[in-house]
Amino acid sequence: MATTPDSNVQYELSTLTGSTEWKVSLAIDENHEGSGDRSVAVTEPDGTGSSATLPFGLYGQISCREYHPTGEMFCLGAKSVYKYTKTGMPDGSFSVGGGRCCMAVDDTTGFVWIDATAYDQNGGQTTTPWLTGLPSGNPGMANAAGNGLACIGQIGSKLNISCGPLTASSTSPTQFISTTVGSGIQSMEIAVVNNKTRLFVFTTGGDATLWSIDISDGQSGMANPISHTISDFTAGVPQGSGFALLNSTGILASFGDGLAVPFDLGTLAPADAISVPGLPVSIVAAGDVALVGIANPTAFGGTMSVLDPTKATITAIPSDASSALPVGPSVDIPSNTFWVCPTDGSSACNSFTLP
Repeated sequence: MATTPDSNVQYELSTLTGSTEWKVSLAIDENHEGSGDRSVAVTEPDGTGSSATLPFGLYGQISCREYHPTGEMFCLGAKSVYKYTKTGMPDGSFSVGGGRCCMAVDDTTGFVWIDATAYDQNGGQTTTPWLTGLPSGNPGMANAAGNGLACIGQIGSKLNISCGPLTASSTSPTQFISTTVGSGIQSMEIAVVNNKTRLFVFTTGGDATLWSIDISDGQSGMANPISHTISDFTAGVPQGSGFALLNSTGILASFGDGLAVPFDLGTLAPADAISVPGLPVSIVAAGDVALVGIANPTAFGGTMSVLDPTKATITAIPSDASSALPVGPSVDIPSNTFWVCPTDGSSACNSFTLP
């Protein structure tokens, strides 16, 4: 089995479903599991024959983020974070090791939050906070950063959300504060609502559920998360999801369901679901609308669409993102420009003009 890039793909289970069709389940080691475009082909043992090449994408957590004060953009690759200028040009990288689940960037401190570790924008850690005391060594599933705070969601059903201040000391330890939400954490995002910093979490263990946690008041706020079941989404199955927290409302998208549900940021009350066509893989806020990344199911890259929650519409942007994942880190509202960047630093970002 040959793969591009060399991502150490091994087949776990294979089934011959016809004379010319083979169903294969793939496994990828942690050093190569970062989001990105891949291709695979099946070859004869002696190398004399090969199947057609099948492209596929590894689309996990949002892999690109922006530091809004300067417009600098960051994309999490398999082992490194790749940086881009506000005009979309490659701007260096720094190593973070393999097997990372997720990345966020805090606009208040400028720190890049990888899983549960803070880095400065050049990959250093001499000035970043010393946060300790995660309740388990379980892998991270999602993270978020904002307003000087950062959180990590871990596998498990007890104390699976932990948050701490990115303004904490870099020379003495500060303990994470933890709480419990439903199992099957998929995605997280931070926003300020009614002068409180709140963490929004989506879980699919049991009922598909949206959670909101006050993380601005320490343990007292985190001890009382509120929740709302999202009946439009499939329960119990991880299918990929994402948040877009807009100026006046929130949107939660379930990529596997092909649906996006606007919700009230205060009460979590959901509105009617909006159908998202194609293969959605990302969502990002752009003022009062959201941008949804639609992957091409038969080739690399994809396109972007504008989702307007007030009109309950989704409109394709007539542009191509073939050199990058359809995951966008940056929206320049004054110029109406949106960037889509490769997660490996190989080329400049693509730009879109918002309709």
